[in-house]
Amino acid sequence: MIGSKQRNGLFYEAFEQQAACLVDAAKLLTEMFASVEKAGDLAERIRDLEHKGDKITHDTIARLHKTWITPRLLELIREHSVTLALIDHPWMPPAKDLADKSDWVTADFLYVRLLGDRYAIEERTKVWDKVIIDRSRELADWENVLTRVRKRGEDLFIYINNHYSGHAPETVRAMRTYWERKAAATG
Repeated sequence: MIGSKQRNGLFYEAFEQQAACLVDAAKLLTEMFASVEKAGDLAERIRDLEHKGDKITHDTIARLHKTWITPRLLELIREHSVTLALIDHPWMPPAKDLADKSDWVTADFLYVRLLGDRYAIEERTKVWDKVIIDRSRELADWENVLTRVRKRGEDLFIYINNHYSGHAPETVRAMRTYWERKAAATG
């Protein structure tokens, strides 16, 4: 583990809690296959365990400092050709803070996940057919970061979740528009 002993304790505690959730869910799944008539109730209990696991992850990450990505971490994962996934999420540094920092590409490609805040957006909608949150500013910031990667000729993979803005296909279109404008401007 990288970090202080105090932070390591958070990970071990969360790991044990997550493992307990998985064991409980596996037991319920086994019971579901044995007692099909209880499937509805058991599926609901499994779903509750999934939400409990999400909360464990949420609470653990929220307790960590946003600057956990250190030069030493980047060096370590680069030595082993492990890709650092950059994430647009409330618990992580925003793209505008990444642009002027270290070389984030630690393997032969960069992986970016535009996730958003699941809990916040689900308070506003659970239907993913239109943009709910305008991410124009964030997408422009990401475009600046990602242009640096593309200029170096490295591969780039981007995952966009519906929780990011409310409608992943529209976010993809917006990202493509940014790329096309940048390409036209640089000719």
